[in-house]
Amino acid sequence: MNAVTGSILPVIERLKPMMGLADEFDLRSCGRADCWMLSNLLRLNEIISRAKVELKEERRGEVTLTSWGSSSYLCLSKQVVLFLIKWHSCILHFDFCRVKVTMMEEVMAALGSRTDIVSFSVTKVLSSYGESEGMPKCLEKPFLHLIKRNSELKTFKLHETKVRGLVAKKMGQALAAKVSLKTLSLQSEPIMHFFLGSCAEKTIVDSLSLENVSFHAFDSPHVMQVPKLLESIPTISCLDFSGCRLEYLFGKCNHDKVELIAKALWTNTSVKTLLLVDSDIEPDSLLALSDMLHHNKTLSTLDISQNIVGFHEAQCIAGSLQTTHSLKSLKLQNCTISFAAIRAIVSALKENPQGPVVDLGNQWALGYTPSDVVQLVVKERVDKVQFPWIGEIIKTVGSIPYWYKEVHISLSIEREDDDKMKGVCAYFEQSSAKVKSFNISCERKSSSTCVQLTELLLRNCVIEELYLKQGPVSVDVLRQLADAISMNTHLRSLHIDFGDVWGTKYCADVKEAIFFAEALGRNRTLEVFDCHFGFNMEAMQHFSKHLDTNYALIEFKFYTRDWYDIVRRRHYIGRRNMILQQQALHFVLEESLRKCWAGAFSLTHGTGTLRRKIRESTEMTEEEIEALIRAKLFFLRVNYFKITKIVKERIVCGALPLGVVQIDRLDLPLLAHIASFLKVGDVK
Repeated sequence: MNAVTGSILPVIERLKPMMGLADEFDLRSCGRADCWMLSNLLRLNEIISRAKVELKEERRGEVTLTSWGSSSYLCLSKQVVLFLIKWHSCILHFDFCRVKVTMMEEVMAALGSRTDIVSFSVTKVLSSYGESEGMPKCLEKPFLHLIKRNSELKTFKLHETKVRGLVAKKMGQALAAKVSLKTLSLQSEPIMHFFLGSCAEKTIVDSLSLENVSFHAFDSPHVMQVPKLLESIPTISCLDFSGCRLEYLFGKCNHDKVELIAKALWTNTSVKTLLLVDSDIEPDSLLALSDMLHHNKTLSTLDISQNIVGFHEAQCIAGSLQTTHSLKSLKLQNCTISFAAIRAIVSALKENPQGPVVDLGNQWALGYTPSDVVQLVVKERVDKVQFPWIGEIIKTVGSIPYWYKEVHISLSIEREDDDKMKGVCAYFEQSSAKVKSFNISCERKSSSTCVQLTELLLRNCVIEELYLKQGPVSVDVLRQLADAISMNTHLRSLHIDFGDVWGTKYCADVKEAIFFAEALGRNRTLEVFDCHFGFNMEAMQHFSKHLDTNYALIEFKFYTRDWYDIVRRRHYIGRRNMILQQQALHFVLEESLRKCWAGAFSLTHGTGTLRRKIRESTEMTEEEIEALIRAKLFFLRVNYFKITKIVKERIVCGALPLGVVQIDRLDLPLLAHIASFLKVGDVK
């Protein structure tokens, strides 16, 4: 044990009671699973949160250490974090945002003896003054040793642009020789240069298994080596060259970079995603991309947002959309594109029902209005063109067509008698109506808009994200809105801002706070709650009371001048629910039984958050998910007495204040009946 760890250990030993560990427990006896640590993530996060560091279990038995701020470690937090990095093998993923050099130096020293790191990511290393000056010399060797020593390294992301030439050469060569590497993301042009050069020198790179390659600020001459990279590594499925401009640092090249990549993808059968956002794409390159779409049979996503797309180039792209069956998504967000070009693309999508979804974003330019595009889409009856449905569009069309699939609505209500909500309400009369996001902004006090929205929520209309900004309304209207929020089973994200036209925060009284506090306590699907109210301390205490029983919320914000208890505890509750949801997901999808998983499932089985996680992990239908949860709930009750791993044929429950009632050797149906009245915390 080095001197640093030796000084940390006595402090960590004193933290055992805080982490719920016995005095005789050896904190350094770490197996692969580190079960004691996984079960104490919540307590550990409370200790280290002052350092702007968080622990997450995103995969079973694997913990990610994330830094979201730029401040250095503080006192106790620093000691705990360094101890965990040094000793705990379940922390396999490290993701640092803007981190100060002193903090990074100590972290790299603690990682010096680790050889099992799976992923490592650094965005920026800041000087003591908070400025980015490139890769510090003190971190060059530790970074290089980390790449070489960790044989299981699958993800490496370094977004520093300035790295010294000799170090860049060594890092590029080390990355090219890393057999385990799956994801590589770089912004340093010299490292990219030497990495591609090392790969090009090899006749066969079958041992490499890269899947995701992301090179930003990429220099054109080195793209000459990308076709060779795609040839030699047949596992690459994602290429990201976003933000790549023509900056000649190592000489000039006559071939445009995108044109070379397009030609390399003619016969490629592995790349499924190509991202070229803000990449200064030339007209000839767009023609090469459209030509590539005729021949390529595997590319499913193409993103050329924030580029200039001329009419002739758009016609060629439209021609390729008529024949392609593999491309599923084409993104043209914030592109400079004419209405005639959009008309050509819409016509192509009409002729090819199997064509991709085209996302135009929300920026409109070059002499046409949103209504022009929508009228064209409605006339041609093409549901594969995505854009936000604003008030002017809905009034022009009359109502959102029933055949339009993913709907995003954005309304600006300017006066009390504005009838923009009429078309929205007409759309929700359809049984298939489903809105991904609904953004309402009222420039004046408009109770009628709030009442109409309340009626939609009471009818349990499918609205996943709701953004409501308007002036103060009456207490009765707020109460009805809160009741509607509590009853809606589809709402996942809610952002409310009641302020005047000058942006002054609305100060709610205790009664209004109780409405929303009780709504959060009853709602089981809301995951994000963002409230721009001004609450006093008594009002905030009601939120604290009701949020303790809410196991669905993972993110919520309150805006108040005072640092009340609920503001301090919002991070705790969010982290608690994230951990419980992940453990419950393990219980649903895994076969083994663990008491902590069962306890989490018993608390969260009724939440929409758990259902969404199951759907994302398994792609099941809603009916299949409900059946699976019911089966797991019955399984939990029938096998309740086995989960404790302490008693096998008995249930001990705290029924009397001075003793316990013990039931021995009962048959299974009776055990199941008794277990149905218990909670996991009752089992001793």
